[in-house]
Amino acid sequence: MEWSDKAMRWMEIIMYLVLLNSLWLLGVAVGVGILGFFPASFALFKIFNDEDLFEPQNRLLPIIKSYISYYLKFFVKANCIGAIYAVMGFFTYFNITLMKQEALMAAILLIPTLLFLLYIFVTAVLFSPVIIMGEGDIKSKIKVIITGPLLLPKTSIFTLGLMSISIIIAYLIPISMLLFLISATIFTMNKVTIYELYEKKVLIKTI
Repeated sequence: MEWSDKAMRWMEIIMYLVLLNSLWLLGVAVGVGILGFFPASFALFKIFNDEDLFEPQNRLLPIIKSYISYYLKFFVKANCIGAIYAVMGFFTYFNITLMKQEALMAAILLIPTLLFLLYIFVTAVLFSPVIIMGEGDIKSKIKVIITGPLLLPKTSIFTLGLMSISIIIAYLIPISMLLFLISATIFTMNKVTIYELYEKKVLIKTI
């Protein structure tokens, strides 16, 4: 009986991941890709912290309603944040392109620029859980995000490793992106980030 209960619980978890993966893809599509990516991701980070929504044998409708509510709530804020990161990413990529044309410049600046690009990526991952879960004013939250790659080394290393693994899985099994890979990746990133925020005694709470 205990084994069957565990099997049912795992089936429910998989069902939730597939549902939220589909909702994320729908959110991206509604935002015509570029305007949907960040709101969909923010909504998923937020909903993964509403643990009461994932009680055993809970109905799916409350999860769908909550996702839509969070998507609309974060649409403008998430896209403003996304625009900032898009500009930083574009200029960094543009600089890398220029460096490749000059061997000396590339030898000196390419590695630092790539490290800065990784730094931008990690702070982007931290943005959602810190803004959503963080306690305090916006300045204190921004401070945590900016120092995050150094303040949360486990999260930084894990995030880069997880993204590498996810990219490999997506390349080898493309259909996984349509089924569960995106929601499972965001779920794992969220849990690791929140855990280390507690471990580092950064004051956070669900809002």
